[in-house]
Amino acid sequence: MSFRGRLTFFFVAIVVVPMIAVALLVVEVSNDSRSGKADARLSTALEASRVTYDDALARAAKEVERIANLDRVGPALQAGNERYLSSVAETEVGGSGPVTVGFFDAAGMQLASAGIPSGVASSRQTVELPSKGEVGSIEVAMLDPKEYAADAADRTATKAAVVSNGELITSTADLGTDQLPSDPGGVTIQGPDGDLRAVALKLGGAGSDTQLVLAVTPEEGFAASQPLVIAVLAGFLALATLLIFVVLRSLQGQIAEMLAAARRIGGGDFSEQVPVEGNDEMAGLASEFNKMSDQLSEQMGLLRRQREQLDESVQRLGEAFAAGLDRTALLEIVLETAIAACEADSGRIELLAEDAPAVTAGRAPEEEATAALDGAAHDAIDARGLAEDTVGQQQAVAYPLVRADDRDAVLGTMGVVRTGRPFQPAEHEVLRYLIGQASVSIQNVGLHERVAEQAVTDELTGLSNNRHFREWMENETARTARFGGELSLVLLDIDNFKNVNDTYGHLQGDAVLESLGRMIRLESRGIDEPARYGGEEFVLALPETPREGAIEVAERLRERIETTEVPGVEGNQALRVTASLGVATMPADGGSAREIIAAADEALYRAKRSGKNRVVAAG
Repeated sequence: MSFRGRLTFFFVAIVVVPMIAVALLVVEVSNDSRSGKADARLSTALEASRVTYDDALARAAKEVERIANLDRVGPALQAGNERYLSSVAETEVGGSGPVTVGFFDAAGMQLASAGIPSGVASSRQTVELPSKGEVGSIEVAMLDPKEYAADAADRTATKAAVVSNGELITSTADLGTDQLPSDPGGVTIQGPDGDLRAVALKLGGAGSDTQLVLAVTPEEGFAASQPLVIAVLAGFLALATLLIFVVLRSLQGQIAEMLAAARRIGGGDFSEQVPVEGNDEMAGLASEFNKMSDQLSEQMGLLRRQREQLDESVQRLGEAFAAGLDRTALLEIVLETAIAACEADSGRIELLAEDAPAVTAGRAPEEEATAALDGAAHDAIDARGLAEDTVGQQQAVAYPLVRADDRDAVLGTMGVVRTGRPFQPAEHEVLRYLIGQASVSIQNVGLHERVAEQAVTDELTGLSNNRHFREWMENETARTARFGGELSLVLLDIDNFKNVNDTYGHLQGDAVLESLGRMIRLESRGIDEPARYGGEEFVLALPETPREGAIEVAERLRERIETTEVPGVEGNQALRVTASLGVATMPADGGSAREIIAAADEALYRAKRSGKNRVVAAG
């Protein structure tokens, strides 16, 4: 990142981001303050409205009791005299009395009513007659919801609405129905003229699911206007940007002068000095830069690359090579380093292992160069040390790659070749050191490969171990589930294996396990996954194999085990064993590794229970 970019980033990090965060915090605090004030106001208004409503409820209880005690009301309810009950209801409604009166029979069916249908602040009482029991009930409501809402709005200077069973009964303002609160806490709703703060009060009464909702417009607070906050923030950022621009121009001018001087020094020109202006840190930096320039001018002619520096660099490279795990890549780096250090034209590393390809670097060698490399490599193996060979104008030198713990164990050779000039003793030393590091590298790679193989291989049988097999099954079942196909599993258990150990000893038991491992490998294809599942249990996974094919493989394996003699150990006679096998196939017997293994295991136990030495398929 450029200096300008870093300075800009610094400005954004310490000025812009905190300022935006502060602006957001101010707006949030202001909004919370507005909401808090509005909620406090609404809480007071609700208490006032509750008092009015509770008084009406108390009067409703008295009115319903009075009507219930009228002489002819009880018999009329018993007889279902709707005409009389209607006249009573109409008589009782009006004035300062109830706004709604209703009569109901003992089953709760309405017999008569008068007044408005949606009255609130209601009370209900059952009517009983001697020896008759309950004959009906009376319900009265004392408040008209429209009048109650209007009265609440006038008394509290708010907007009011009455809601029953989720439906708006009446409202003094357009508050909507889908956004009105249903819980006691305050919420912000969208009114026709902007945001409103609203709270709800659950109203009591007979069978009441009615709420009074009050809403007010939140008071405007400091920094509540987002345009104002944005304008103030923009002004501050503009001022800060102007100041940073001035500072940036000043700093860039001084840095540009030092950069130009550095480029002159890099080109070998020490004739000009960086101007020193002022008394600040930049002036001090310019002064020290000039001192550095003078020192470089004095010492430039004395500095030369020394052989020791090259040797140290080569040594560090060699140690890095020896720590790596990619054999071919490391040998290529070692060879390229040797070619560069010895100023050779090309080189070659040959390992004696049959499956190890030769590693070459540099330009393609001519026929004479190849012959010189061959001769030097052959002599280096015979001599167990440095060997040189000359063919025409080609000069070659080679060293054997030997084990660090056994100097007689030759791993291969490394040689380099060039035209015309023989290699000097110092170059021999460099080559010998790199040979040593290459040897260590090869051993480390081999050790890593052995450790990696041991981590996934059962030591006794050479098959995959249980952990590696389970990982393989998870991957293979996932692949089969995604792309289709069939995956079969053969689970094998040696019959009466405990008797083998008890009778012939554990070494003979190990020989049986080794023999079974070999037989399972013989029945496996390249894409199959044989493994030792644990103890005397083995498993063979067969990708892209249907149930019939898996049963055929299992039967061949069972017959091979039955007819194969296991050599005796420690004086024991040869013996034969049998095995029981269970077969399961995905997707028919399960859709995951766990389900397939469980199905094969269940089939194996059925084979055991049905007489052993047999193959049983799941399902």
